[in-house]
Amino acid sequence: MGPYNAYINGTAGLIWTKSTDDVAVTGYDVYAWIDGAFTPVTTQFFTSGDWVVGVVLQNLTPGRDYLFYVVAKDADGNLSAPSDLVRQRAMVEPPLPTSPGPGAPDTAPPGTPTGLTAVTGK
Repeated sequence: MGPYNAYINGTAGLIWTKSTDDVAVTGYDVYAWIDGAFTPVTTQFFTSGDWVVGVVLQNLTPGRDYLFYVVAKDADGNLSAPSDLVRQRAMVEPPLPTSPGPGAPDTAPPGTPTGLTAVTGK
């Protein structure tokens, strides 16, 4: 399991290899170290090939580092052993750029490109 970038303020992304089972894996539970204890957290899951991506959506403070682990579950309620721990920082959205405000419209054309040369392949 490794970190994955999630681009929503206060979220964290994780990625891991899909678990296998003799019947079928029905889902995953993600736990985060919050306020001195591992707590289950709401997560959206996406799969791609042999990988699962989980985006943790709640209880995270933007910019704070968290420890996570994942447990797989099957249709009969069996649970896997916990994954290794991984550390990931909750996303901090940059502030929105501010507009320079109303002013005179830009009417000047850009400068002419210079230094154009041909490049040949070898």
